[in-house]
Amino acid sequence: MSETKIIPLGGLGQFGANATIIQTRNTCILIDFGLMFPPDRRQPGVDFYINDPEEILANWPDLEAVFITHGHEDHIGGLYYLLKQKNLPVYATPYTGALIESADPMISRLDLHEVCYREPIPIKDLVLEYIPVTHSIAKASCLLIDTPGGTIMHSGDFKLDPAPGDGTRFDIQYILEKTNRTAVQNSDFTAGIDLLMMDSTNAEQKGFSGSEAGLLQTYQEIVNESKGRIFISCFSSSLPRLINVSKIAEASGRKVVLAGRSFHRHFKAAMKTGYIKPNAVFIDQEQASALPPRELLYFVTGSQGEPNAALSKIAAHTHRDVQLRSSDTIIFASRPIPGNERAIALLRSSLEQAGARVINSSHRNVHVSGHAYREELAYLLNVTKPGNILPIHGEFTMLQQHEKWLKHLVHKNQRILLRSNGDELVLQNGICHAGKKWETSLLPIDGNQLVPLQSSVLKERKDLMYSGLILISFKHGYGKPEWDVLTMGLAEEKPGTLKKIILDFLNKDGLHINKKRIKTAVKKLLRRYFNGMPVIRVVYEGTIL
Repeated sequence: MSETKIIPLGGLGQFGANATIIQTRNTCILIDFGLMFPPDRRQPGVDFYINDPEEILANWPDLEAVFITHGHEDHIGGLYYLLKQKNLPVYATPYTGALIESADPMISRLDLHEVCYREPIPIKDLVLEYIPVTHSIAKASCLLIDTPGGTIMHSGDFKLDPAPGDGTRFDIQYILEKTNRTAVQNSDFTAGIDLLMMDSTNAEQKGFSGSEAGLLQTYQEIVNESKGRIFISCFSSSLPRLINVSKIAEASGRKVVLAGRSFHRHFKAAMKTGYIKPNAVFIDQEQASALPPRELLYFVTGSQGEPNAALSKIAAHTHRDVQLRSSDTIIFASRPIPGNERAIALLRSSLEQAGARVINSSHRNVHVSGHAYREELAYLLNVTKPGNILPIHGEFTMLQQHEKWLKHLVHKNQRILLRSNGDELVLQNGICHAGKKWETSLLPIDGNQLVPLQSSVLKERKDLMYSGLILISFKHGYGKPEWDVLTMGLAEEKPGTLKKIILDFLNKDGLHINKKRIKTAVKKLLRRYFNGMPVIRVVYEGTIL
């Protein structure tokens, strides 16, 4: 019998690197291919992780296309590395496609297919439809997929918002119509979608996530009461909020300035696709420098405390164009990503120390989540009436809490599937059962070079970071070796002590040591004076031993 295999590669048990394989007898596609930021700061030089493209193409050499739900980096950030290996067709809405094209550096021969909502896209024995949903980024989508094994709905990242900032509501009515057409009576339960893959990010949160429209009064109040500049720091993809607040700024006699490369990237993509229209309210920094502070409102990157983002540079007084003033108001308009709390707290402290007023969502209503809360999840569950439910998009705790809560809502004939990355599901005649377990590997990426990092390179960086470096060089002079020692990153009570100890030892005993055993002899010497074990390298007449 015909079957469809669903293999989550990322996003189940981790926050980021979202990617899912859908495979049938005749074809194979990939939904999203994102990146994951390091869960801690102990991986030196690792800017992000992606699923290993070589491993994916080795396991699924017949992969035919990639379908992107929306333009957040945890859904598109790995595409560059995958498409370098195989130039696959990429399907996306025009705005998301513009973001993919604008990534730097991006594939020059990108095979991009712009999609329209509610128009079927046949890929051999699959038919996909893009359905508009509301999220914290413009033009987000869920996917309806007709497969030989049954119907699948991939929710993407979504929420229910009656007044979204981008004017795009979740098209529940269309989904309801599709569900009713495909409904199958099963005992006393009418099944609609066979498999619902559902966002778990806020499955622990009761109630509703809130509307972007509900923030407008707070932003109007802050604009009215602020005598100096206003800086709003949020994710650069939050263009619905940018549009809403820019209308408030314009009506209040303020101009809007963007600071941060990522904001400019999203803004350009929005202008290119007509999502944002030309408007004199938006000005550049050169124009801003001629205006008084009370007439300026900035949108700046750095809400997560990123050290190289615009807000961190402003706080550190290293920004090229913007200097922090005590009359400034800073708004943190995003939720901290787990792991970033400490960096955000330190950034806030430095801003307040400089005299600026800092506002966040614990003080005022300046942020709503882009992910559905429980009542919204329950509504989607009721509309789609899935036979099988797969919690996706979140740490394992989120998935587990989602599963526990769903048990109180589902019918006895509905199955909840708690799975992890690499766990294959087989959908056959609308029924899911477990398949094989696939190995999934995350590849660390050096963001400066945009290349993968080998484990040996990571080990070397850790050793250098935690222990420091000792470089010993020597050559044969007149009758005896001439030694030189360079130390870097060593913790000493009196700088230069270890260098003197090593030089004294080598000048005394170095002549009698085989040059290939110098490193071992120095390591043994250091145990008497130094608790750490720095990286030691020996250079003999220009050659590293």
